[in-house]
Parts: sequence; C-alpha cells; structure tokens
Amino acid sequence: MGASFGFLRWRDQRESTRTVLRLARFSLLVSLIEAALLWGVPQAREAILVMAEDADLATLTIFGLCLAALCGLSWYSVRVLLYMRLPDADTWPGIPGWSARNIPRLCGILPGLAVAGAVWGTLREPSLATGLRGTLWLLFAGAVVGCVVGYIFMWLRRRVLRIRHEPRIEPRRLWELPPATRGIALASLTASVLLFVLFTFAPGSARLIGPLSVLVAAGALWVPFGAMLVYFSDRTGLPLVAGFFAIALLWQALNINDNHTVRTLPPPPAPAASAPPTDLGEHFQQWLAARPDLESFKGRPYPVILVSAEGGGIYAAYTSAVALARLQDRSAAIFATHLFATSGVSGGSVGTSVFGAVVSHSVAPMPAPSLAHAKAGLGPCESMASSVLEQDLLSPLLAGALFPDLLQQFLPFPIDYFDRARPLEKGLEDAFDAAGGHGEMRAGIVPLSPSAGVPAMYFSSTCVETGEPAYIGPFPMWARGIYRNADLTRQWRPDATVRLSTAAVLSARFPIVTPAGAVAGKMIDGSPPVTRRFVDGGYFDNPGTATLDAIVQAILHARAQEDPATQIPIAIYVVRIGFSDPPSPEAHSFGELLSPLRALLATRGQHAQETRSRLEQEPGVNVLDLNVNLDTRGGKGGRALPLGWMLSEAARREIRTQIGLSSELSPPPDEPSQNERTLKQIIGLLAP
Repeated sequence: MGASFGFLRWRDQRESTRTVLRLARFSLLVSLIEAALLWGVPQAREAILVMAEDADLATLTIFGLCLAALCGLSWYSVRVLLYMRLPDADTWPGIPGWSARNIPRLCGILPGLAVAGAVWGTLREPSLATGLRGTLWLLFAGAVVGCVVGYIFMWLRRRVLRIRHEPRIEPRRLWELPPATRGIALASLTASVLLFVLFTFAPGSARLIGPLSVLVAAGALWVPFGAMLVYFSDRTGLPLVAGFFAIALLWQALNINDNHTVRTLPPPPAPAASAPPTDLGEHFQQWLAARPDLESFKGRPYPVILVSAEGGGIYAAYTSAVALARLQDRSAAIFATHLFATSGVSGGSVGTSVFGAVVSHSVAPMPAPSLAHAKAGLGPCESMASSVLEQDLLSPLLAGALFPDLLQQFLPFPIDYFDRARPLEKGLEDAFDAAGGHGEMRAGIVPLSPSAGVPAMYFSSTCVETGEPAYIGPFPMWARGIYRNADLTRQWRPDATVRLSTAAVLSARFPIVTPAGAVAGKMIDGSPPVTRRFVDGGYFDNPGTATLDAIVQAILHARAQEDPATQIPIAIYVVRIGFSDPPSPEAHSFGELLSPLRALLATRGQHAQETRSRLEQEPGVNVLDLNVNLDTRGGKGGRALPLGWMLSEAARREIRTQIGLSSELSPPPDEPSQNERTLKQIIGLLAP
C-alpha cells in the first residue's frame, strides 16, 4: 500500500513538473538559443570586442537595456503563464513547486550568464590593450552583477514591491490579466511592429544599435508572442507552437515561398547584332595591346598578374582587399595596370570586389586617409578598402534575417524584398559610399574597356542542383573548344546583369546565414526555362583556383591562336591569397558516422591542391603565395580570426601585420616574413 502511494505521488509530481516545463518551453527554448549564440559563437565574442573597442556609452546602454528586456520578459512570460494556468504552482511541495519557482528565474538569467561567459572568453585572449581589458572587465562585472541583482529581485519581488498574497483565480480571458501585464504585452507588440518596419525598409539602421542588440532584441520580442501561442495551445489542446513550425516546413516542402531570387539589373546596351560576343581570351589580347607601359618592358616578358582570393567571411574579405590595395599603394598605382583578372570565393569575392571598386573610384580624387589610418601608415587605396570593411556588415544581415525574412518563412507566397541576403548586399554598398565612394558597388558587372585600369573580376559560386562550379564575370571563358565552368548570368539569365555587390555576396552565400540564391530565366541554348540555386563557391573550391585555372587556360588558348612572330611576350604571375590553420591531430572517433564527411572535406582540399599543381606546371606561369595564419593565439600578440561579417580592430591589426610591408607603429621584424618577400617580389616585377 505504501509503495503504491509512493508511486502515485511520484507520478503526480512528474506530471506536474512536465506541465510546468510545457508552459515554460518557449521562453526556455529562446533563452537557451540566445545563450548558445552569445556564448558559443566566436562572432559574438568578436562583436563584444568591437563594442568594447568603441566604448560608446549609447551603444552599451542600448545593449544593456535589450539584454534586460530579454531576461525580464523571459522570466515574466513564464510567470504569467503559470499564473493563468497553474495559479498556485509555486506553492506546490517537492520538485513541481521548485520547478515552478526556479525555471522562470533560470529563463531570466541564462542570457545574462551567457554574456558574462562570452566576455570572460574574450578576456582570455592574449595581449589585449590595457584600456580595452578594463572595459571588458566592466562589461563582465556588469553582466554578473545584473544576473545577481535580477535573480534576487525575482526571488524577493513580492517583498520588494510589497505584493500581498491573495487567493488566485485563473483568468479565462486576456483582458482579465493585471493592467501591468496587458501593458507589457502591448509595448512588446508595438516594439515588434516598429522594429519590423524599420529593419525591413532601412536595415542599415541596425548599425545604430549593433549586432548584439539586434540579436537580443529579437529574442525579447519573440518571447511574448511565443507565450501567447503556448497559452492558447494549452487551453485548446491544439499544438499551435509545433503547428507554426509545421507550416513553415510545409511551404518549404512545396517550394512556394522562396524569396531568395538574385537581384538583377537591365542588361547594358548591346553591340550591333552582327558583332560576335567577346570572350575572355579576346579581351586579354585587347587588354595587353592597350597597356600604357608596354614600351618599358621591351626585351623582357610583360608581367601579367592574376589573383585568387580564398573564402572565409570577413577575415578573407579584409585580407584580400587590404593586400591588393597595399600593393597598389606601394607600387605607385602600377599594380592595377598589370592586374588582368581576379578570382574570388566567398569572403575573398567580397574583398576583390571592394578592391575593384576602389580602383574604379581612383580615377576620381581619393578620400584622404583618416587620422587613425594616417598614423598607421595606410596609403589612400588601403585606407579606403580598410574603411569599407571595418564597418558593421553584420547588423543589417541579422536585422533582415530576424525580422522580415523570419516572417517570410510562415507566408505561402514569396516577398523578394524580405530576402535576408539583400541587407548584406546593400550594407556593402552603403559601406563603400560611406568610405568616400560614389556608387561603384551598385554598378553592374559589364564588359570592361581594354584600357580600363579595373581588373576583370570573377566570382565563384556552386550550383546546388548539379554541383558544378559556376561563376559571374564580365566575359565567358572559352578554352580548347569548350566553355570552362558554368557562366551563371549568361547560361541562366542572358537578358540581365547583376550589381557588383550582388555578385560578391552570391559567391558568399553560405547557408544558413545567407541563403542559396535562385536564378530563373530563359536558357541560352533554347531549352525550357529552369530555376537553379547557387551557394558559396567554397563548396566546390574554397581557394578559388578552379576559376583561376579556367582564366589561365582561356589566356593560353587565345595566345595559341596568335602569330608567334607578332606576339607580345608575357610572364603570368598567379598570386594566391590564402589562409592556414595549425596542424590538427588525426581524428578517428565516430569513424562509422564521420568518415564520409571527413573524406568529402579532405577531397575538396585535395582538389584545390591538384589545381594549384597544374598551374605550377604550365609553361610561363609562376605561383606566388600570400598566406595569413588564422589561429595566432600562440603568436606574439595574436588572436584567433573570426568567421562572420564583423571584424575588430585587434583582428584587423593582426591581419595587416601578417600581410607584410606594413607601416604600423610597431618596429618591423628583424627577419622579413614570407609575405614581405612575396610583396617585394611582386613590386620588383613591375619596375620598368
């Protein structure tokens, strides 16, 4: 009899605890997701470091208020649900009562603890500046104190607010809730609508509050809506929360709300109908003949430079843009004259696009370097490139993803304007204009004049349906009787072109952060219209050597058609901008499950290595490397370089130092690095 009573009591406690967890599930889920993002994602720690570097009181205050709102609403929403559905749950004995009292408090302090953990992890980075370390300690102390004070308030709130214990009656309607609760719900709804409108039509405004505030504010506004769903779900017995997710999955399965169509522009004025299309090889011949310094290289091969920029988010973008801009500045603006084409992947595409736009802009007066850039010894091109990519590209992307594009998931029809990749494209355009540009990133990818000083820029992508490499560029690449790789815009949309920013971001669409871009249109060969989706070029070839090899083959094919007697001798120099990690130990755990994935990743790397070896074996082709070490925690003053779309000054300084030929305030090393020697070799090649 005693055993039966104990079992029944245990079963009742289990069911009561499950009821509490069921009511708290949405707030608990949001708190856990926010905590995981704030604590576990390196980009979040980088954003914290940027916030500490800026030390802007308004930004810090807004972040603190948003974090307090997330913590407070996470706790309060669960308390209201328990009040409405289980009025006396916190007076229950045993585990159910403990859960009813403490799970809401746990929801309320998890985000704050995650921020404290992220700041603590940032504090462990070596060689932080003294002032920066002090700011981080203040942030850490503020997060910890906020969690302690918040928990004490949640624990003693009735005594603090002098709330009397009165018999509780379960409210049956929303308007029967206390006035304070109704006011909080109305304020949350109003804030959600205002931020949705603001971030939909002006995503760049998210930079005013920063990416962390955008992330935390979104979570804070989700909680009341989710609590309402949980309430009606519990009252009606309908799985409303799961139903919303099921609706989103259904629209995805039916493929009726894909809003990630690639932005296009009207095509440029076409040449006469009888004129054949110009391919890359023909353009190279015209480009070479139009070089202004050909006479200076009589008697020796004319140096032709090609660049491949490896993928890797913002650190790859910053490295490639700054390295190329530094070469342009250090060579007295001769480098771009010899740079025929660039091949970019992912972040490398963003970097090469910024450099191409800087060179295009350089025909106008260049903006003067800022005081900080002048003190660091940055030239005009490098200063402008750095100014573009040191801006916040992450906040507009997050604002688009967490507000308009999140709503899109539940709509049965597409709204292209809600595409979360567009704020990243527009953010890149705005960042370039803010650095002194005049809309160069908004310009379309069009065939370039042979006399132009802007390189032919190619951006690598990967076709989802076929797995083949694809590219966007100003000319098709024809070599040895075949087209090399898939020409994305001509094969699927021969009637349109794309902006420079769109081409760069399409190459950097790495799900889930940026979605696959859809290209639909008339096939060039007369086949029925099809839709193809394209993702990050790094899926096929992260170093960008596959497209670069196609460029080399197109040049060699065109050269083979020329008369050797009148041919201008050239020497091709391939500059590879890449990255390296320290060697990792061999992994054999979970071999049955992970060996296929490891093999796929290793195969991709080996494919790139074989392409490089083929380039090295081509007669007249020389391969030069510029390499940045991603993990520099063990180096002098180094730190890990993050993957994302925001970069701290500490990371930018580390990249600039590793690139070489830097004029930073620190003294130059006694022994030149390999990058120093490579840069000097390139500049030496260009000297008449």
